[in-house]
Amino acid sequence: MRSTTGITDFYDFENDFTLHLNLRTNDAYLVDRSLQAFEAGNFIRQTQQGSDVVIFCGDFNTEKDDLPHQVLTKVFGLKDSHPV
Repeated sequence: MRSTTGITDFYDFENDFTLHLNLRTNDAYLVDRSLQAFEAGNFIRQTQQGSDVVIFCGDFNTEKDDLPHQVLTKVFGLKDSHPV
């Protein structure tokens, strides 16, 4: 359940995840990063049941138009907090 007290939101249950995708070098690791993004998104989907909020951060080594970013946002519905 989410409750609001004053100007601060508090959550009863929050899941935090971090990730560091492989280095982005001329897309030599595009397949690796895409699979890592898929595995991370799938893990989050399986473990976030019942949470009020999910925080997922890290060094994604990806741009908005790259496949790993699309996997996380389009396939798993995660929202990017940093508009590019």
